[in-house]
Amino acid sequence: MIIQLLWLLGLSGYDIRYKRVPVWLVLLGGVAAAGSGIFQWVCLEGSPADLFIGMIPGAVLLLLALGTQKAGWADGVVLMFLGGVLGFRQCILAVMFSFILISVVSAVLMILKKVDKGTAVAYVPFLTIGFVLCEMIRGG
Repeated sequence: MIIQLLWLLGLSGYDIRYKRVPVWLVLLGGVAAAGSGIFQWVCLEGSPADLFIGMIPGAVLLLLALGTQKAGWADGVVLMFLGGVLGFRQCILAVMFSFILISVVSAVLMILKKVDKGTAVAYVPFLTIGFVLCEMIRGG
């Protein structure tokens, strides 16, 4: 999980600073997630189905991003990779935490008139916090 956290922190830094993430860094996380998924499948008696089921929330976000242009494609891909490692339930929990956090922060920023409803907000940092909270609950 340390590798995923470091990857998410790197992505978060880029997302905050540039409002985008480099493709190479997203793909690097994909390679790490694939390796972790294979390790879980072979050594921890998981199944390939668990890997793909965990990716469903990310696939849904990716489809929404491509269809509405209101979210970045990288957000969906990052969530797919993370979901493959976490599994479906943990992925949903991390997403719920991230959505709650981004909603509260966005509301506060709107009240303070720092942003308006059309302002893009970096999502990966909130997903990173959601991941950390999820891991704290799980005890990992």
